[in-house]
Amino acid sequence: MKKIVFTIITIFLFNPLWAQSESDFIVTFTTDRAGVVITDYIGRSPSDRPIPGIEGGFYTNPGSPHPVRIPTTIQNLPVKEIGDRAFRGKDITSVIIPEGVTKIGNYSFSSCSYLSSVTFPNTLTHISEFAFSGCRELRTITIPSNVTFIGQAAFSNTGLTSINWPSRLTTIPNAVFAQTSLQSIVIPEGVTIIADFAFSNCTSLTSVTLPSTIVEIGSEAFRNCSALFTLNIPTSISNIRFVNLHGFMPHNSFEGCNRIPLATQARLRDLGYEGNF
Repeated sequence: MKKIVFTIITIFLFNPLWAQSESDFIVTFTTDRAGVVITDYIGRSPSDRPIPGIEGGFYTNPGSPHPVRIPTTIQNLPVKEIGDRAFRGKDITSVIIPEGVTKIGNYSFSSCSYLSSVTFPNTLTHISEFAFSGCRELRTITIPSNVTFIGQAAFSNTGLTSINWPSRLTTIPNAVFAQTSLQSIVIPEGVTIIADFAFSNCTSLTSVTLPSTIVEIGSEAFRNCSALFTLNIPTSISNIRFVNLHGFMPHNSFEGCNRIPLATQARLRDLGYEGNF
């Protein structure tokens, strides 16, 4: 009997694909009532749940961080969206978002301090503002190629060290990767605008490669990237519009980037940059 009980405990404690039930989620209809939006996650970790076959038995360490696998359907309707703040601040370590989900709402997973892994579905098209902001354990992400919208600060203040950027997006939004742990980035061809604060305060960032398609770099886009040394600028670029957020001050896109070599600084001046380094 003891051996059987131990086997059950092992399955629940160490199975990383522990599945949530429908009762773990609060949902509402999508606008067209063809699917559901998850509005809140109320599930508990396996350590909160009774051990089958043991009357009144519970694991220890209730509320411990745990993985989440979102079901494909809830109440016989497909899961289409993750609503605003649905998982905000929850103690989850990873999340698998199923195929069929098209949108992740504002602040959906923000401040999930244990979240280190996210699996996105290929059906995803929309990641809203501040969706993963404050997830300091999140190191890498793969954004599906079908994504056509990413909101401001969606991945700000995370532990991201590397990114891929969807080919359909031509603008890197405001503060989207601000205060992350990025070390080297290659901005892909097709991107035309790097918006305000996009990579500000990325103090581990040492290398940036701009695409030949870039036409605008926003205010404070790379401000205080104090480790930035290598800035690759295609020779085909003859002009960049450097935006100043306040209008009456010199450009400050690269302010605080004083390790950029003088030759690269001169190249930026030739392209129209008037600010400090």
